[in-house]
Amino acid sequence: MRPTSPLWYLLALLLALGSWMAAAAIAAGDWDPMRDAEVTRVRDRLPDDAGSGRVAAYTDTLQPERDLSCVLVHGSKATRTESPLHDPGVELTTEQDGITWHLVAVSDPGTDRSGTAVRCRMDDEVVDTAAYAWATVPDPSAARTGQGVGALGTALAVGLAGWTAYGRHRVRASAR
Repeated sequence: MRPTSPLWYLLALLLALGSWMAAAAIAAGDWDPMRDAEVTRVRDRLPDDAGSGRVAAYTDTLQPERDLSCVLVHGSKATRTESPLHDPGVELTTEQDGITWHLVAVSDPGTDRSGTAVRCRMDDEVVDTAAYAWATVPDPSAARTGQGVGALGTALAVGLAGWTAYGRHRVRASAR
């Protein structure tokens, strides 16, 4: 059976759109560990055996009119290095001990977390009354799975559209 109806193009489009929606739902699962994380106040360093992964920074008070910078501090005062934490791009909260913590920054995947500390400050250097906390979270894995689902669905949709175009071309050529 050769697909010759133009409705096969619609099926290919729906296949691509459906795979993208499924991919987005799968990839969104990477944010669940940050929503369920146990937060620790920033005055405490991360454990020496924390390993590698991501670090998430939280605040109890959002101040959208001010710019916030968070860094991950490695080493002692003599050998101190800093790695920036990035804006997560999503609004996410977690509840712990009656406090609502808002996700404000996250480290790159594969970050060495052993014995590090999180430091956050407002860029305008005006007194800041917000409290900050951190949580260790695993590296993203669902995003890669979601990306694969989206790519596979798109490839199948393109293949179906190409097969339909070929089938329609053959029918037209044989009708001449």
